[in-house]
Amino acid sequence: MKKYKILIWGAGNRAKTILTMLKSSQGQFEYKNKEIKNYEIICLVNNSKKKNISNSIPLIYNKKKFFNILKKVNSFIVTVGGENGYARIKISDKLKKLKLKPISFCSKDFIKDSSVKLGIGYQIMKNVTINSNCKIGNYCILNTSATIDHDCFIDDGAHIMPGSTLAGDIKIGKFSTIGTNSTIIPKVKISENVYIGAGAVILKDIKKDQIIVGNPQRILRNNTKKNNFTFFSKL
Repeated sequence: MKKYKILIWGAGNRAKTILTMLKSSQGQFEYKNKEIKNYEIICLVNNSKKKNISNSIPLIYNKKKFFNILKKVNSFIVTVGGENGYARIKISDKLKKLKLKPISFCSKDFIKDSSVKLGIGYQIMKNVTINSNCKIGNYCILNTSATIDHDCFIDDGAHIMPGSTLAGDIKIGKFSTIGTNSTIIPKVKISENVYIGAGAVILKDIKKDQIIVGNPQRILRNNTKKNNFTFFSKL
């Protein structure tokens, strides 16, 4: 059986939560939608120095040590959360070019219909429900207690934050973030790089690059977050 030697990119709260869930057997790594049982976490990587969240896993934060550790790893997961979907995809693409395989993580209690299609590099947390005929893109985060009803499409790098409700037949664009406890009614289309604030109620389509808040929804300002990411510059 092949051993997955895993690099976790990101050393913040999302990585900490994943490590805690693994330790308590509440979550699992997956590859091609199947559980990975034979694995070792080789390192955590961050592009700047910070306090290590683990006593047993080394933290790498400079380019030289990063390239040295690459000799020991063969797979990765990028735990950059928040509204950083664009960064999550770009970092993942660079790691793939370095011949590492993208793996996924999910809670053992999440529920999905057999018709659901999942991309690569997903992170699905506790109490998530995904109903029939949904398609989830690559490197998406479905956070705690999110509910995704039938026929929804969530594009690459999206983040559905805790407690959010997506009613049926909704489309979420690339890199978009659906805020905590927000609600989207059926047949709404959310375009690329949209940020929806916590508790918002979305009743109509949203154009790209907007920050939306409130009930009823209103435009707060343009979203310029998309282009902000780093990966050991010029790597």
